[in-house]
Amino acid sequence: MSKDYLHPSWSYLQDLYDNYGYLPLSTFMVWSELVRHDKALAMAMFKFEFNELFISRLKLELPKLWEMSRIQTGV
Repeated sequence: MSKDYLHPSWSYLQDLYDNYGYLPLSTFMVWSELVRHDKALAMAMFKFEFNELFISRLKLELPKLWEMSRIQTGV
């Protein structure tokens, strides 16, 4: 999923967010799994078009993500 921009699971995540966005993200395990994988998380930023609400919800509801993610340079 992190290597395939057109992977069908991205549509699933978008539908999940659009239809159940009023629930906490932690309600669905898929969001917790997404933030555990830096490359998938980076792809999610593009798939969700850097939506400020989406990003702020990730930061508020899954705060461990921002403290534990590493940024690699020179790759």
